[in-house]
Amino acid sequence: MRTPWDNFRSSLILLTLALALFSYIYLVERHQKSTEEIQRSEQNLFDVVPEKVQWLRITNAQGTITLQRQGSQWLIVEPIRTEADESAVDRLLMELEILQTRRKIRYEQLPDGENTLKQWGLENPVLRLEFRTDSNVHTLVVGRKTAVSDLVYARASLARTAPVHLINASSLEALNKKLDDLRSRVVLKFDPMTVRSFGVQETQAAPSSGIAKEWEVGRIGERWSIQKPLVCRADKDQVETWLNRLYLLRVKKFVSDEPAALAPYGLDAPSAQIWILSGGEKNRLTLLIGSATKDQPDEVYAKLLKGSGIFTLSKNAVTEILEGFSQLRDRHVLPPLDWNKLSELEIKTSNVSLELSRHGDGWIVQAPTHPQVDGARVETLLSHLRDLQARDFVEGASPELVSYGFETPTATVALTFSKGSSPERLSIFVGKEEKGDLYCKNSLEPFVYRVSSELLKVLPHESWEWRKPSVFSFRPEEIRSLSLSATDGRSVHVRKKDNGLFVADGSSVSPEKLAAQLDHMCQWKAVRWMALAQVQSSLENPQYRLVIQTNHPVTVRVSPPGANGSRTALIEGDTAAFELSQSDAQLLEELLAAASPATSKAALAR
Repeated sequence: MRTPWDNFRSSLILLTLALALFSYIYLVERHQKSTEEIQRSEQNLFDVVPEKVQWLRITNAQGTITLQRQGSQWLIVEPIRTEADESAVDRLLMELEILQTRRKIRYEQLPDGENTLKQWGLENPVLRLEFRTDSNVHTLVVGRKTAVSDLVYARASLARTAPVHLINASSLEALNKKLDDLRSRVVLKFDPMTVRSFGVQETQAAPSSGIAKEWEVGRIGERWSIQKPLVCRADKDQVETWLNRLYLLRVKKFVSDEPAALAPYGLDAPSAQIWILSGGEKNRLTLLIGSATKDQPDEVYAKLLKGSGIFTLSKNAVTEILEGFSQLRDRHVLPPLDWNKLSELEIKTSNVSLELSRHGDGWIVQAPTHPQVDGARVETLLSHLRDLQARDFVEGASPELVSYGFETPTATVALTFSKGSSPERLSIFVGKEEKGDLYCKNSLEPFVYRVSSELLKVLPHESWEWRKPSVFSFRPEEIRSLSLSATDGRSVHVRKKDNGLFVADGSSVSPEKLAAQLDHMCQWKAVRWMALAQVQSSLENPQYRLVIQTNHPVTVRVSPPGANGSRTALIEGDTAAFELSQSDAQLLEELLAAASPATSKAALAR
């Protein structure tokens, strides 16, 4: 009879066997190659890891090319010393790694021994390729094509009895490289992130002398500045695009590696020089551009100033680089600014005089009650100013010239940025409109720009246009006292006691009701804002005068009702009036009634 202990012991044994089997599979079989992998490995001519190859030599009808690995880079050391094309060398090594035999012929199977090797082109091979991995040197020789199939004869060893392999003819094409196939075609090798300055000098042939056009751009901190032909801001994105275009410039054809006469190539008096400086002056690279080639008009001759080699470049690529310099100027009307530190905004036009201050996340008018403005309208203007770009530059213009309209600007926008104890102020002047464009300039730079007249659409046309409906910006608890008087002699004075409750002198109205009325007053909303000039006459003899004592005393004048029953009101010192709603006007009568309970509601109509 089996006991529980016997069952547990059997389960433990089975679990141990399962773990042992799993460990064997994981530790042993996972390192074993599959049958397919073994077969594929046996077909490889070389057991080579590309990263282990340190040296490579190719000998063919064009000559001998020797390459040497130095660190992570490859150099061509024969027949010239120059940098190799890393990707081309990698492709060649990968081809060696996967090079396979389609058929293997043992030496004993050769019909006529050495004569057969000679007939198959293996004594004077089409290609001889040698490479070294660590301390081992391997050799591949490739002869002629076979009579049938797309195969070639090859041997993977120079030993007399080494077998002959048939390999794909495409492998010969991939391995049989010329010097130009393996050398680097990079024209100017530099790190765009470390460039300090760069420039171009073009020379156009003239009857007696050259007319030079020269540009120069330099880095100042994180910003780029054009130094020639004039000092101005450069566009960072355009500079990076230009540098990237130069970085990607590649040789089309190598013409000569030996010192040669420059005149036949137009390089004795180059049509252009492109230079770039990274680090110290000794790291300056200069590219000389010569004449167009005769056999390929879409290519031009070129050489490095500190090099003897002559090569050709794409004419279109060179033209893009030369013409691209004219696109490097920053077209933004305003220089880079820290917009998060913008604290004040002032707008002046023929109809508008508006001063705004940042208040928390919004904006308020610099007026007695500091009315709030529509933040979206302000942000639309600021966004437009940030992105405002010149359609064209008015070269050689004097900003003071009357012809641009700056003596009486169409608009002036002043920006004040908080910079510690000394705020920074910048103004934008909008001159006259001409053919759908505006003349524009800023106060820091002497340049005149032509910009789209769309700018006028985001500016306010009236001082009150951007205001929010809220009349007051203070809260009920900020009120210390209130005095209201009417033309019929009635008046009321409300004050806050030490306990924070409001009382109306000479009235028994409860503090709770007074608090509710003051809360209503703080929430007054203009039916509409309007220009003061439109209603000023109706406010010269107001029906009500309201004085509110807060940190900033406020006096409000309210007109008698007009023909349509509406009332206008004005906060003294403000530049805009507003229409007061019937319910808000009724509140004034309710406050007066608190001091004179017998007052008739009809007094509101007087």
